[in-house]
Amino acid sequence: MYGLAHQAALDAGMDYTHGRFECCSALKTEALKAVIARHGGENAVLVGHGMGGLLAMKAAERQRPAGLVLLSPEPPHDLRTPARPHELREIPEAYGKARLGWDTLPAAEAPAAAAPVAGDIPEEVLRLTAAAAQAQGGNAPPPWSAAHPYVGLYTLSRPATATCAGNFRLTAEGTGSDIRHIVLDFGNTAFPVLEGQTLAVIVPNGAGGKHVRMYSIASPRNGERPGYNNLSLTVKRVT
Repeated sequence: MYGLAHQAALDAGMDYTHGRFECCSALKTEALKAVIARHGGENAVLVGHGMGGLLAMKAAERQRPAGLVLLSPEPPHDLRTPARPHELREIPEAYGKARLGWDTLPAAEAPAAAAPVAGDIPEEVLRLTAAAAQAQGGNAPPPWSAAHPYVGLYTLSRPATATCAGNFRLTAEGTGSDIRHIVLDFGNTAFPVLEGQTLAVIVPNGAGGKHVRMYSIASPRNGERPGYNNLSLTVKRVT
């Protein structure tokens, strides 16, 4: 009902986007009244949900319909329960305030910064991390792709193209599985990823068709090497 009145108001050329809700409600009610007159008049049955229920009641005040069906309607302003500040509800003493030990909410406090605890990080890890950061000129800033996950940028009909820049076997010859570390270079194609994401590789199926295989990304979000547009996969094939 709300959407019907909204569209009817637009069809009537009413521009109320700049007004208050009372103005919008009045315009939509008049538009809905016109819709009722056009489609059945007194034989019309109005069905309204939520805000549409309020508009249905407003329209019924102006033109009596044959019926009025309201689903969780928004009540008129003079019938709404006034908003109240938070209060602790009365509940049986078996579960009540005596067991909680307080009657009101505690004062809001800003969370204190957690102090580092000695021994949380092994000294060897700290040493290796410091050496790695120094080798790359200090701690690297997070890449732009770290803002949020990007999904659905490419499709089967419009895939991204990458070049295999590295294919390194991790298992010895003659073992029961062939595990390889594969590096894909995307060149100038934007392909932002985060740790834990997967990508789909389109593979020929040998019969002239293609199928899709999903692989988890094995590299960090800035790739195998910072400043290069690449990522890596670890692929296992049973031999």
